[in-house]
Amino acid sequence: ALDRAGRPSEAAHALDEALAVRPDDPVLRNARGFFRIGRDPDGARADFEQALRAEPGNARAHLGMAHLLR
Repeated sequence: ALDRAGRPSEAAHALDEALAVRPDDPVLRNARGFFRIGRDPDGARADFEQALRAEPGNARAHLGMAHLLR
């Protein structure tokens, strides 16, 4: 929501803070991965890979990886 409101730095900070508390949370990893796709593709890939390590069948993480291949 912060990103869509034109506040991407606040969005990035909020995601980083949440991941500092719950670093293995695949939902948070996917959220940050999608946030990073256009800004930091390597970082997005790392987030999706971590989500997939936690949940190999995670459809959102697989979708994120597919977006990176476009």
